[in-house]
Amino acid sequence: MKKLYTHLQPYKFRMTVFALLCGATLLSLVLFRVRTLISGSLDYAFLIWNIFLAWIPLGLAYTASIFSWKRRFLIFTVPVVAVLWMLFFPNAPYILTDLQHLGYPKPDVPLWFDTLLLIWFAWTGLLLGVVSMFLMHDIVRRQFGRAAGWIFVFTAGVLCSLGIYIGRFLRWNSWDMFFHPLERLRDFMYYASHPSMQSIIFISVFSTFFIFFYVTLYAFGLLLQEQAPRMIPTGDTMSNLIVLRGGGDLASGVALRLHRAGFQLVIIELEKPLAVRRTVSFSEAVYEGAQTVEGTTARLVSPDQFQVTLEAGEIPVLVDPQANILRNQFLTSPQSTFVVDARLLKVPPEHLDVNIPLHIGLGPGFCAGENCHAVIETRRGHTLGRVYWSGSAQEDSGEPDGDRRRVLRASHDGVLISSVNIGEHLEEGQFIGEIEPDDESENFFDL
Repeated sequence: MKKLYTHLQPYKFRMTVFALLCGATLLSLVLFRVRTLISGSLDYAFLIWNIFLAWIPLGLAYTASIFSWKRRFLIFTVPVVAVLWMLFFPNAPYILTDLQHLGYPKPDVPLWFDTLLLIWFAWTGLLLGVVSMFLMHDIVRRQFGRAAGWIFVFTAGVLCSLGIYIGRFLRWNSWDMFFHPLERLRDFMYYASHPSMQSIIFISVFSTFFIFFYVTLYAFGLLLQEQAPRMIPTGDTMSNLIVLRGGGDLASGVALRLHRAGFQLVIIELEKPLAVRRTVSFSEAVYEGAQTVEGTTARLVSPDQFQVTLEAGEIPVLVDPQANILRNQFLTSPQSTFVVDARLLKVPPEHLDVNIPLHIGLGPGFCAGENCHAVIETRRGHTLGRVYWSGSAQEDSGEPDGDRRRVLRASHDGVLISSVNIGEHLEEGQFIGEIEPDDESENFFDL
């Protein structure tokens, strides 16, 4: 049970939002049931169908969010889900337009009750739309940057208002695009070329309202995040955050030592990280979602899960090749954020356009006083682990340290089909796998 609690801890806020949405939906259905008992009629039965349709874009957005963290699915799956999301997304805030039915009061039910009923359904639908928009916004922002994310929000807001107008006044449905695509396309081209004043005003006003509502909630969330303590101050070491660039075997060793010493740290990695000793590298979390090394778990997270993962005692892993986290004032502070570059680039790193109070580089390519504050020697020998506050570590020899036979090199590009597992004891001359060739010739790896 404790293990399950620890596993779910990074997702507690998302689960809370989901529970609240379920609660709002349930309460809306209860109010509808009370109305049927009072009136004996099913006058507002369409609200049940509308709230069901409002849940569809949230399910699609959550599906896209899951696949967006799996790099092999990102290119092919997310665009398809995003198109479906855009088709069904207007159904969520659409319920706001059902408030017009209050203009036709029913004599057997008090007007105030119908008002509360419609407000509950409309509010629930609007929240479902906002949450699904947030999930899609997060995907676009992570993949294409902050500007692209907001362009997506404004574009989706306008298209959503267009879809609501089409559904309310032209009485089209989302699924018409599947069953009557050519007919609907011809009709759309006609209405687009002959817009009415009503359509222009409605789309303009509703898109402004929805975008303003979304941006307000988004800014309010950032305000709370800004006011909340950035760390859990349980000691002097907890007042600072260490950004560890790289999650390979050496970087994972550094992460373990810092984590056990009580420091808060985050690992930032490539979209497709490469690691030699994968089973002891936290970079595997990018592919698997989580990776545990010697009892310490690193978990792939989005920026909104960053703080929660730290609170759960785990190491957050972010896909952030450009170290944009250092420029995010809501996650890090330039005065209390240190950088340890353990990528082992073996060449001078790119320049960071932020002021870091302490920047430590591991191995060749770093020069203390030029591109970092201190360099740590990584080459095997009596100077291993030495700290240089000026100058550089030993240059890269281009060859693996120790016995050269411990490193196998492929003769050509291809896919390694392994017949043994990492960690198995091997004998000299043992067959370990083959490289799937680009042509019909066979190439084998033997140890």
